[in-house]
Amino acid sequence: MNVVIVEDELPAAKRLRRLIQQTDGDVNIIAVINSLQEALDYFENPPSIDLIFLDISLGDGDSFELLEKRDIDAPIIFATAYNDRSLEAFKYLTVDYILKPIKKEVLTRAISKYKTHFNKKKETSGQQPIAGNRHLIEIRGRFTVVPYSKVAYYFIYNHLPFLMTFEGKKYPVSMTLDEVEETCIDNDYFRINRQFIIHRKAIDELKRASKARVEITLSPSPPSNEKPCSSTLRSPDFKKWLEG
Repeated sequence: MNVVIVEDELPAAKRLRRLIQQTDGDVNIIAVINSLQEALDYFENPPSIDLIFLDISLGDGDSFELLEKRDIDAPIIFATAYNDRSLEAFKYLTVDYILKPIKKEVLTRAISKYKTHFNKKKETSGQQPIAGNRHLIEIRGRFTVVPYSKVAYYFIYNHLPFLMTFEGKKYPVSMTLDEVEETCIDNDYFRINRQFIIHRKAIDELKRASKARVEITLSPSPPSNEKPCSSTLRSPDFKKWLEG
């Protein structure tokens, strides 16, 4: 399990590192980052990361600025002295929110929560989903059947998972995007970031958003009319997928 620690106080970073290693011997701490600027640079093109421990107040800024400026796919455990910012924290892919001074039993529970809910191993046999498979969706006691092949993209809207059909109809789904990615999609779909899984035919236009990221205009448009971007981490594979 590859772990990154973002903590500007050196004694706190050392203690957290020691507690993590005592809690789980399989942890590989690949980086300890001491400032907002260092974190912004690191997450511009990061390696594969399984879990991030993130302090909120850094010496040169606020870690929420990092989360707004970088598309970070890895789950986060906030480790902070602030007890009043948890609502902000859970807007992101947050496993837990633990307060300093960190107790070993609290840290153990947080890591266990990550393993239970965020680190599920795929248990499927590896076969590709059949195009005739379908979602059964219930809305106010009425059922609608949507074949997987009719889905233009899956997305998160107001913190809930939905699908959009090629006909422009939006439906809630009872699966997380991780579960969709594991069971419902074939090679015509790609997970561009933590909020969108898109079909090739739903791509209307592509533009460069930054050195690594690609801005995507979808058709039909999402309810918010946003143009999602491929995450920095996924962009190289996304470009290969576009090439076929």
